[in-house]
Amino acid sequence: METDRLKYFCVIAETGSLTAASSILNVSHSGLSKAMNVLQNELNQKLFKPLGRGLELTGAGKETYIKSKTALESISRLINSNESHKKDRIRIGMAEIFSISISGKITAALNSELELYEIDSGEAEVRILEDNLDFAITFIPYPHHELEYL
Repeated sequence: METDRLKYFCVIAETGSLTAASSILNVSHSGLSKAMNVLQNELNQKLFKPLGRGLELTGAGKETYIKSKTALESISRLINSNESHKKDRIRIGMAEIFSISISGKITAALNSELELYEIDSGEAEVRILEDNLDFAITFIPYPHHELEYL
């Protein structure tokens, strides 16, 4: 079961409409309809019943909504706790010559969790932009308008 389907289900339940949910989620109406069919098949339960031009939760849908909200909130807390742990470490990339000569001094000077990576020229900018490094030490930077060079 994918968490996206649970998220879609909750938005549909809250809006009472595939059209409104489609607009909020920026997902096609048919894509949401297919996702809900898959979810109902996975759970072996009918979650919605027609109500005028909209949808209403069935009894099973109401129970599933409560459980889905709880599950999505738990997943969000888990992701956020992992993100806060990542902020406690510093990731530095450097060319081999720097890693041999100064990595010990850098490690000794910093009191946080430290990850050192040996990288090639031109790799520093890419890894920073991909959020794989926080800092890089290099001989010759490859300028990029989204990066600050010191």
